[in-house]
Amino acid sequence: MGVDPSMRSTGVCVWDGSDYKYFIVAANPTKKLLKFAHPAFGVLPYEQVPVKDKTSIGKESAITDNIASVCGAIEKLILIYKPKRVVMEACAFAAGGRVADLSGLNHCLRQLIRRHGIPVYVVPPTSNKLEFTGNGQATKEMMVEAWIACDHTANELLEAGKVDDLADAFALCRYPESKLILE
Repeated sequence: MGVDPSMRSTGVCVWDGSDYKYFIVAANPTKKLLKFAHPAFGVLPYEQVPVKDKTSIGKESAITDNIASVCGAIEKLILIYKPKRVVMEACAFAAGGRVADLSGLNHCLRQLIRRHGIPVYVVPPTSNKLEFTGNGQATKEMMVEAWIACDHTANELLEAGKVDDLADAFALCRYPESKLILE
C-alpha cells in the first residue's frame, strides 16, 4: 500500500495481488469526484471540520477531528486489503498548508499502521520522485506521466481529478523493497 498523506486529499494505492486499486480520502469532495465511477477507483469522503473563525483551542480540536477522519478512512482500507507493508510519503516541509497538521497526520498514520502489525516505511518526497522518474525534483506532471507509462489504468483515471495524489501513491506502493533499508 502506498499513501500520499494530506489533510484535504490523501492518495492511496493498493496492490491487491492482481491489480492496483486507487482511493482518494477527501475532505468535502467535489460532485465530479463523487460521480466518477471506475472499478479500480474509490472515494472515501469525510466532512472536514472548519477551523476558520474558531478560537485557537477550537482550531486545534477541529484539526484533531480531521486527522482522526483521515486515519479512520485509511484504517478501513487496511482492514479490507490487509497490506503486507505500507510506504508513505514523509512531510514535505516546503509544501503549503500547516506543516504541524501534516506532521500530526503523518505520525498518527504511522502509529495506526503499526498497531495493525504492518511494517511502515516513510520516504522523503524527493526520494520517491528520484526512484520513480529519475529526477528528485520531478514536477507533479512528470509523476503523472511516469504513472501513465507504468499502469494502463492511469489514463482512465485522469478524469477523476487529483491524479497527482494517485500518481504519488502509486510510486510509493511500488517503491522497491531493496531501497527500504533501515540502517
